[in-house]
Amino acid sequence: MGFDGTHYQKDGKDLPRVTWILGVLDKPFLATWKMNEMARCIAHDYNDLEATGRDVDIDLLLLKAKKQPDITRDAAGARGTYIHNVLERWIKGDDIKPMLANDPDMTKLIKNAGAWFVDNEISDEQTELTLYSDKYGYAGTADLVCKMKNKDEGQEPVTALIDFKSGKSIYDTHALQMAAYAMAYEETTGTRPDLCFVIHITPAYGFIAKQHMHYHQISEAFETFLKVLDIWKWRNKK
Repeated sequence: MGFDGTHYQKDGKDLPRVTWILGVLDKPFLATWKMNEMARCIAHDYNDLEATGRDVDIDLLLLKAKKQPDITRDAAGARGTYIHNVLERWIKGDDIKPMLANDPDMTKLIKNAGAWFVDNEISDEQTELTLYSDKYGYAGTADLVCKMKNKDEGQEPVTALIDFKSGKSIYDTHALQMAAYAMAYEETTGTRPDLCFVIHITPAYGFIAKQHMHYHQISEAFETFLKVLDIWKWRNKK
């Protein structure tokens, strides 16, 4: 299966990426975030110019401020990709000592992740698992599918589908993303995960499980995802 950034190619078909589909939803918090980024940029540069006695060029301040949200987003995206790569290699058992050298943040993250893995008895790990639905026409990549400890004592381990998120917050659309992955996993393997959730890698490099969905909750979230998929198809004339 190939991938071009927005679509996965399978058997001559282009299957849109789940996260791209969900991008059709309005995210009002992004507008506020962009305004805050621009305001911080203007305030910082204005104070710097004033402190050094240089002329203040309003047009240049505004021009730079307009670019700041994209700069911040791209830097966060690059850091997020690096975090995912470190975690993937660590889970696979690769030597990541060179990646941890002189990086106390990554060292802290792996320590926290290791403690979480031990506490939850994680096993049978599959990382970066590409999932697709021929029935509904979409695809995506799950960060981790594994076995983990059943909270009901004496019961068999459960199958969990997990996604890592390194942004500042976890959003409601992440539940729809996980439901889409879970149903594609069931379509591919014949077995639905018992549990789906997001691991939030916090700004302080904590490793915290959030937004749990149990087996019986996945179908409800998936119905909502299918409605979003219909909107995406309408907007993209599919």
